[in-house]
Amino acid sequence: MLLLLIPFWYYNNPHIALFNKKVVSAQNAGDFISKNIPAEAGIMAQPGYGVKLIYLTGNRIIGLSPQPEKLYDMISYYNISYTVFGRYYTSDAYYVSTKSIEFIKNNPNKFELIAAISEDYGDFYSEEDPARTDEVYIYKVIK
Repeated sequence: MLLLLIPFWYYNNPHIALFNKKVVSAQNAGDFISKNIPAEAGIMAQPGYGVKLIYLTGNRIIGLSPQPEKLYDMISYYNISYTVFGRYYTSDAYYVSTKSIEFIKNNPNKFELIAAISEDYGDFYSEEDPARTDEVYIYKVIK
């Protein structure tokens, strides 16, 4: 009887944990960091990306300071080499650390843009949801 019920159960419940693919947001940014940034490099990431990048990379990740006047103290103290932030958390939804991000963008002599990475979170959001896509920016700290 059990052998007859298993196919019906599986048809209605195809998401067995052992066979599901791993879905993580910010996958493209994580892949770029893993391939192009040394594992010993420290990264200052905007809230919303920190935990994702800790999971996807082997780098040290700390949160991006919301106060631009504290950026260099934190960069120096924690030996940070890169900053990561995205369009969604900055300007589309939450407006997190906007002053610091504007400071980074407006100081090309102190921060160099090395990548603008497109993300598609289609596994998490519907076509109509504005959170479905994001642009993640990676800047190198010029010391």
